[in-house]
Amino acid sequence: MRIRCVKVGGSMLDNVGHLPRLTRSLVAAIVVPLVGLTSCVTYHAKPLDSDAPMPGDVARLYVDTTSMPSPELREHRFDPSDGLDQTEVAMLAVANNPELRAMRDDLGIQRAQAFAAGLLPDPQVSYGQDIPIRSAPDLVTGSIADLTLDLSSLLLQSTASRASRFDVRKVELDELWAEWQTIAQARTLFSQVRADETLLGELEPLLPTAQRLAQSIDAAVSAGNLSSDAAAGGLLSVAELKRQIADVAQRLNEKQHSLRQLLGLGERAELHLVDAPRSAEQAILTDADVESLLAALPQRRPDLLALRVGYDAEEQRVREAVLKQFPSITVGINRATDTSDITTRGYNIALSLPLFNRGRGDIAIETATRQKLFDEYQSRLAATRSDVDRIRADLPVIERQLQDAERDAGRLREAQQAAERAFAAGNLDWNTYLTLSTSAVARRVEIEQLARAWSEQKSALQSLLGTELPTFPTPEPQR
Repeated sequence: MRIRCVKVGGSMLDNVGHLPRLTRSLVAAIVVPLVGLTSCVTYHAKPLDSDAPMPGDVARLYVDTTSMPSPELREHRFDPSDGLDQTEVAMLAVANNPELRAMRDDLGIQRAQAFAAGLLPDPQVSYGQDIPIRSAPDLVTGSIADLTLDLSSLLLQSTASRASRFDVRKVELDELWAEWQTIAQARTLFSQVRADETLLGELEPLLPTAQRLAQSIDAAVSAGNLSSDAAAGGLLSVAELKRQIADVAQRLNEKQHSLRQLLGLGERAELHLVDAPRSAEQAILTDADVESLLAALPQRRPDLLALRVGYDAEEQRVREAVLKQFPSITVGINRATDTSDITTRGYNIALSLPLFNRGRGDIAIETATRQKLFDEYQSRLAATRSDVDRIRADLPVIERQLQDAERDAGRLREAQQAAERAFAAGNLDWNTYLTLSTSAVARRVEIEQLARAWSEQKSALQSLLGTELPTFPTPEPQR
């Protein structure tokens, strides 16, 4: 379908040549200026692209650092040619995440709706004829043309426009909060992938020795030099090591898949991560820091700011609903010619009578919606404080467990290395060697799990408190 602009010229006016002279003058006086003032929009098709592939070469991707939501990301140089560090992963997630792109499209729609709400209502023009059905002397075709304007729409326009601007600001803040959540998720996935890569790098070198030991046990059982019961423990230890390696490899594959999805990359895109996982030595926020951040939370967290702006928008809609209960007013002017060829000028005023409806339904709906938003804001604040208190209680416990595990792992690693040398020299039996090796591996797995839990809780606390976000001013829509 193609929308064509209406052309106004001699040919158009010729089409109304059969109308009375007065009517032609009125039509020309109204239509010509209106058409001249309006602009035409031409339709352009935008077909869907079903074959659009997801990016597969990270080195070719570009990130506009000036559009990043935090100073840390804006000041970091994005250069994927030498691999992606943790900050570059967060930057790529903000720039290329499919869900964030959809939210930015929603923001464009909301801005268009705010633009539409800010436009003044159009006046209405009507024209009609009164044609005699029987011949009679001195009878002519009567006509009437009028111009009307809904004054109620003008009175409500400022309130509706302000509510729409609040809606735009709310969507902007929702997008900023989604970006912040995406950054936290990208950093968590980065840490998990790097931790699993490190753990897999520690476990896989143990496998050749364990396999050679399993072959020796099998040979000893076959030669009758070792009973099946005595060999069971060693074979189970080797099987446990293989299972742990397989579990880590599978988990690593899942986390890499999740990270590619978050970054908007194809499944075959190579992820070369060059940064180390988050260190367990990161300082925990002090109680004073947490209390200070909690006090500034309504000015720091974009989702809370979005709820506040949404509440302000609903306040405007309650106000609009209250204003609508008053009689709507429509005024107009007209010019008419009756069948006796008598010309008149006049005006009309139309009022709605608020006898039955009186807008009470709209007022009740908007008031109930405002109460829902009020309760949602209070609930979000309370839930945030509760989550922060829970994480603050969990972090020291996990940190103590991690310190104890690392201390034990250091001693076990030294014992394992000594056992490997003794076993290779034939000075240690395989059962003792496997016991020490299995204990060391189990402790390393435990450390990895504790470090992951600590990192995730730390990221969750930073996300809840918005530690890297600036303090925003009281949100007001642009006029």
